[in-house]
Amino acid sequence: MSNEEGFWRSIIVDVEPRQKEFRIGIDDETRVEEVIRTLVTQARDEGVSVDDWAKAKIGDQRPEFVLIRKAPEPTRLSPGATFGELEPKITDDEFFLLDVVPEVGFSS
Repeated sequence: MSNEEGFWRSIIVDVEPRQKEFRIGIDDETRVEEVIRTLVTQARDEGVSVDDWAKAKIGDQRPEFVLIRKAPEPTRLSPGATFGELEPKITDDEFFLLDVVPEVGFSS
């Protein structure tokens, strides 16, 4: 079985407040939201203040962490999508960015 048939790949995700990248293993069934949750949890476990960073970026609004695919052009990925659904297909060591946006539809 080759990578094209469902084997895992590694992706590289820039987490700005960490000041270095994470390398994450994914497969076709991995959901974007799982990667986001893993990145945020790992950053917090390392003592990186991703919550302070998020608040500085969007102010007092409730933050929503998002994953941006850097190529072929910057694209915000749907949290419910699987990596196998993305077109063009993910390549090994492809670059992504963890970002934050105000949560849509939230009222305090």
